[in-house]
Order: sequence, then structure tokens, then C-alpha cells
Amino acid sequence: MKHQRLQSLPAERRVEPDSSAAELEQARIKIAELLRQNLQLEFAQKQTERLLSVQGEQIRERVRAEFEKMDMQLQQKEQARQKLQATADALERDLNAKIHELQVQLAEKTLFLESRNKEANDLKATVNALFHCWLAGSTAVNNSSSEPLALPD
Repeated sequence: MKHQRLQSLPAERRVEPDSSAAELEQARIKIAELLRQNLQLEFAQKQTERLLSVQGEQIRERVRAEFEKMDMQLQQKEQARQKLQATADALERDLNAKIHELQVQLAEKTLFLESRNKEANDLKATVNALFHCWLAGSTAVNNSSSEPLALPD
């Protein structure tokens, strides 16, 4: 009966039972091979994804560590800058105080020198006046040795 049905099919669709079973077996083998290759590809893809994930995490960790290192260096430099700024500020305050102190001393010494110059000038004037008195007295003595000596005012 099978045989009759096969003969009723057109020639191109007619397949012998032995050749059909062989083709079916080859198709099954090919499908099994394709499934095996597919599984291998999926496995390779998952391994690649895991590897990329691990590498990505390692890269992120290195970048994070580098950022932390740079942040620490930046903090250290900022602390050093702040120390230097504090030292510079203190030095500036000290120098300004010293300048002010020296300005006060200069003003005091200037006043002292002006006072001494006035005293020296007053003393010179007194010495000159005394010298003129003496000179006048000595001339008067020479002119008249008996007249008393008069001091100028």
C-alpha cells in the first residue's frame, strides 16, 4: 500500500524509503551538529561576557584606585598649600608689626634728634652770646682797665 502511494506521487516528490531514511538521519546529524555548535557558541559568548565583565570591573577598580590616589595627593598638596599660606600670613603679620615698630622708633628718634638739635642750637646761641659778652668785656677791659665789666642782656 505504501508502495502504491509513492507511485501516485509526482516523480520529483517520490523518494525511496531507504534514501529518505538516510537523508533524515543526515539531517538529524546536521541538526545535532548545529545544536552542538550553537551550544558551544552560547558557552563561548557567556565566557566572553563574563571575561569582559571581570575585565570591566578590574578597569573600574584601577580607575577608582587611581582617582583615590590622585584625590589623596590633591588633599596633601592642599594641606601643604594651606600650611605655606598660614606661614606666609604669619610672616607677613610679623613683618608688618616689625615695620610698624621701626616706624615708631624712627618717629621717636626723629623727635629726639629734633629736640637735640634745638638744644644744640640753643647751646650754640648761649655760647655765642657768652662769647660776645666775654669779647665785649675783654675789649672794655683793654679800653679802660678801671671800669667794671657789664654783661649784655
